[in-house]
Amino acid sequence: MLIEAVSKKEPVEALYKVVKKYPETQAGLEAGILLWNIYYNRKDYSSMEKILNYLEEAYPSQIKPLLYYAKASLFENQKNFKTALKYYKKSIKKIPGLKFIGVIDVARSFERNNNPKTALNFYKKYLEEYPEGEYRGLAEYKIYKNLNKQGEKK
Repeated sequence: MLIEAVSKKEPVEALYKVVKKYPETQAGLEAGILLWNIYYNRKDYSSMEKILNYLEEAYPSQIKPLLYYAKASLFENQKNFKTALKYYKKSIKKIPGLKFIGVIDVARSFERNNNPKTALNFYKKYLEEYPEGEYRGLAEYKIYKNLNKQGEKK
């Protein structure tokens, strides 16, 4: 049923049927994640939030840290940076493998929440922990940009 749902031109309704018919199963979880992804790409944050809330309630604790990360992304896209920050921090604590990207996300959230000093500390933390990391250039740029701003103020 899941494969059939995914192969449809407009799979949302079929994916919802899988979620409802097979709750707390791998098929239901995957259908829910696919729905989340569709809503994310469509920037349909209201529907995205509903499916995330459902997944958070319906699935075991091992999936919740990933849902924290998804919720952080949702709230950041809704410009609710304080709540996004809370969820990014939760996801980093629960999934050490997400820390490499989570530190950058936390830094960006502090930056967007008008807290550049704390953001700068997180960009520095990223470079300390991941000196050859994928987001090294971004972190270096943000630090450089911040140092130049401080130089202009003097």
